[in-house]
Amino acid sequence: MDWGLVREQFPDKLVLVEALSSTSRDSIRTVEEMSIISTFDDNMEAWKAYKKTHKENPEKEL
Repeated sequence: MDWGLVREQFPDKLVLVEALSSTSRDSIRTVEEMSIISTFDDNMEAWKAYKKTHKENPEKEL
């Protein structure tokens, strides 16, 4: 899924995504494809989920 589709499907949500394909150029990271892990209405809940997911799976690019 690309960012445009994420924004279209979840316009009023916070989303936690995992990068499936990404590139770096001139110190800028670009995520071309991503998968949705979770959606949230509350920023603190999103932050908690990010920290938990990152702790359990530090190898994932979130």
